[in-house]
Amino acid sequence: MLENDDSPEYLKKLKLIDAIRQAPNKVPRRDANADGAKALGKSNRTIKGMVEKLEQVGIATLAVGRKDKGQYRIVKECHDFVIYLYKWGNREGYRINKNQINVYLTALADKGERLW
Repeated sequence: MLENDDSPEYLKKLKLIDAIRQAPNKVPRRDANADGAKALGKSNRTIKGMVEKLEQVGIATLAVGRKDKGQYRIVKECHDFVIYLYKWGNREGYRINKNQINVYLTALADKGERLW
């Protein structure tokens, strides 16, 4: 595999995945996967997925994180409206949970009302 001068985390992932891929058969591969999971603080399934993605897409997948990290997953106005509803539902002794907010928003959407 190719190496470049990136973060130590990236190089650590690269070396661990390379060790997994170099394992000759199933038992050493499973042990290398467990060691890699312990070293990175991730599950065996996550490490297995990283290896598969590396084989399918390429080495660049190790360096790329979430593309939407730090951004809203929904429209900001919608996010603010949901937070407003949650605060409104938890005032003065009332309690509302996220499932109740979902039901409320679904009912409003079914009526055809504009939510934000």
